[in-house]
Amino acid sequence: EKQLGNQQFSTVLQQIANNHKATPAQVLVQWNIQLGNAIVSTSTTKDRVHQLVEALSFELTTKESQQITEMGSRLHIRNSQRNERLMKAYLEHFNGKAEW
Repeated sequence: EKQLGNQQFSTVLQQIANNHKATPAQVLVQWNIQLGNAIVSTSTTKDRVHQLVEALSFELTTKESQQITEMGSRLHIRNSQRNERLMKAYLEHFNGKAEW
């Protein structure tokens, strides 16, 4: 399976966002909500909190949600060694062992 770069993923997110008159961040919030994930904002900025709430004003189609999931699984992100150590610790904690 071909890996994707950040720009390709961003382009797809922007297209989906345009379909809903939303931002890519709002699309990802809605995608997570539809997957049943809890969303916790640490922002205290009124505009950002308002944007988060606006993400509840639309729903992604099944096709859009599947597209984000599929593309996200093929997204290639360069990690620093620090990020790799954090991810390994996370996997060890939640999965019992890390396969890195």
